[in-house]
Amino acid sequence: MKILLINNLYPTDENPQPAAYIKTQKDCLEAAGAEVDLLVLKANFTGFVSKYFNYLKFFAQLIFNFSYGKYNLIYLNHLPNYFFALFVHFPFMKNVVIHWHGSEIYAPNTHNHWLNKISYLFTPKRFYHIAPSHYFASEVAQVMKIKPEQVFISPSGGVDMDKFKPSEYKSKTDEIVIGFASELSFMKGADTLLKLLERKDELEKFSKRKLHFKAIAYGRNKNYFLEKFKAQENKIEILNPIPNGEMESFFNSLDILFFPTRRRAESLGLVALEAMACGKPVLGPKAFALPEYIKPGINGEFYENDIIDEVERVLIRMIQNITNYKTREFVTEKYSNKAVIEGYKVFLKQF
Repeated sequence: MKILLINNLYPTDENPQPAAYIKTQKDCLEAAGAEVDLLVLKANFTGFVSKYFNYLKFFAQLIFNFSYGKYNLIYLNHLPNYFFALFVHFPFMKNVVIHWHGSEIYAPNTHNHWLNKISYLFTPKRFYHIAPSHYFASEVAQVMKIKPEQVFISPSGGVDMDKFKPSEYKSKTDEIVIGFASELSFMKGADTLLKLLERKDELEKFSKRKLHFKAIAYGRNKNYFLEKFKAQENKIEILNPIPNGEMESFFNSLDILFFPTRRRAESLGLVALEAMACGKPVLGPKAFALPEYIKPGINGEFYENDIIDEVERVLIRMIQNITNYKTREFVTEKYSNKAVIEGYKVFLKQF
């Protein structure tokens, strides 16, 4: 089984963060028994000129590659971003699978919106589809006019359980640490975090525990929220951006991960699963893909409405029952690298 994996970004040793999940995909496909070649744009450019030149080179490689037919499967990620350089080769590809992520359905800007729309029109019906969750499979099915059952579910490479695991960290008996690992933006719910900080004294009073909040300084609305946080009299600890390879240490410093996303493009929410793998329960909305992996009373809790009183009520209940959550086993069974590999073995049998 020979597979050609294509994406417009791929991590390098010098820059390991961008699209790290694509490398994880490659590793899982190989562990499932496939031989994987890459046709990717490596993240070894710096600055606009270098990025522009490397994109042109990547597009040329896509256009002038005439060996697509030798592969049993062409595996595409983020197809709209390079669709125009590839679609003329579609008739010569034996089997093609598109792995869908959030931005291919919910575009971040008008330019991407129209790229997405055009790619839908010219994507052949014979192509196969993969989505990270059942929620997003339904979104894919709607735009591609297929049945959700035709979309295979594979959680974007899964969670490395050897890396994301509980450490020897022990929470102080009188303090609960609540972490926010998402970007500081309104779509990720940083404003809800701010409201919790404003009501920190009340939360401590009703939960009968001292609370310590943590967040990471990155995101499109970073400066706005950092200024707001400063006004909260040191109620939150702000950390510098953390490399992907070190996020497990952040999760292990927490008691609860707060994940108040409003982003419809949240095709899975891998950060929540990584926190669970480290033994930390997750609090988030009953929306998007979250109901597929947050099991109330077991590995986290939902709030039904994005209203601060409701969020506060559920958070207090979590704090009062903090020792009852068992999170890691669920991730191991359904969302680990090993689970993804077994899923790939089933998927690849049809080719």
